[in-house]
Amino acid sequence: MQRFTFDVRRSVAEKLRLDFAAFLQHSENDQISEQADFWGTSVEGQYMVAKFLNVWLGYEHLDRQSDDLSLTPFAENVVHFGLSLSYGL
Repeated sequence: MQRFTFDVRRSVAEKLRLDFAAFLQHSENDQISEQADFWGTSVEGQYMVAKFLNVWLGYEHLDRQSDDLSLTPFAENVVHFGLSLSYGL
């Protein structure tokens, strides 16, 4: 397996954080004779509403291709959203 990953995280102003990630991967399985190429990206934003409350929204894309057709190609798109509460002493 060979994989390249790229990640960037950036704070914008005091309350907003943005994340971007991408990867490329080549996988081979000699035991069952399959190989595939994967690539994916993700973007996420997190906003601090209050000192203890964050909301976030993100998107991910994943794609798999197989040159020798040993695996069925697919693409997947996912949207994430959430709310997190925290309390520190």
